[in-house]
Amino acid sequence: MIERAARWVSQVAVVSVSQVAVAGCLAVGCGAIPKTPPASRVIFAISAAQREVIELDRSDCTQPADSRWEWQLVDNAGRATAAAPMTSTVVATNAADATGATNTGNVTGATLSARDIGGDTEYLSLTPSGLVALFAVDSPSDRVRTFFTPPLTLDVPRTPTPVVTTSSSAMRVEWIDGRGERDSGRGERSVRATEVASIMTSQGSFETLVIESEFQAFLRFAKVRRTMTTWIAPRIGCIAQRWDERVIVLGIEISRDCGTAVRVSPFHVHGAPLVP
Repeated sequence: MIERAARWVSQVAVVSVSQVAVAGCLAVGCGAIPKTPPASRVIFAISAAQREVIELDRSDCTQPADSRWEWQLVDNAGRATAAAPMTSTVVATNAADATGATNTGNVTGATLSARDIGGDTEYLSLTPSGLVALFAVDSPSDRVRTFFTPPLTLDVPRTPTPVVTTSSSAMRVEWIDGRGERDSGRGERSVRATEVASIMTSQGSFETLVIESEFQAFLRFAKVRRTMTTWIAPRIGCIAQRWDERVIVLGIEISRDCGTAVRVSPFHVHGAPLVP
């Protein structure tokens, strides 16, 4: 699962990076989350933290190549909203994705492209040690491509730990149409695994590792802070994520995006469908 890495807002370049554990979720204004139908059922609930320890495999932390996952926005009570399901896909770089679109941008070093449910495309590769390296992000709605130099390393702890993992990278934002640089700055990311929790979705109950992450972008004219909570189950991968993003320009908060999305496409365990 590769989550969304960059989104450029308004007239200034603003990046929001979370963690690689999940295909990215659509950022929705906190005051503009789609309404919940009266008869909507609860498809996401969190139980108390568990004392047992679980351990993730690295394959649990990435959405597999050549895959297509569906996600559903939920309200604060965990009920499905009226928003249509959204999709995330991962394909080999420059290959056609599940929608038939082809990623034509060549990004040196990248071997995978991940299209998130917000429409952005991330260019990545796996390092020899199993980490994910983020090279660039295309944001078609803002007509920009963001480069990370060196590639921003994305990693997810696999057991609960108080240790905070950090990474940082220089950022350069260029217009897709070749007009040159739009903005530049630096991105910093931190992540840790806080606890084990039981969660319930439309597909059953699962023991998950809770991942807390934060990304901050310091650009010439803007600053963004994005926090993320992700629930990852062994042998299944990401099940849900919750995010909160604030954009500040010249000391004034101009945007806040937050929400929760739950994975609703059928789960698979080692390639076999999971039967709740």
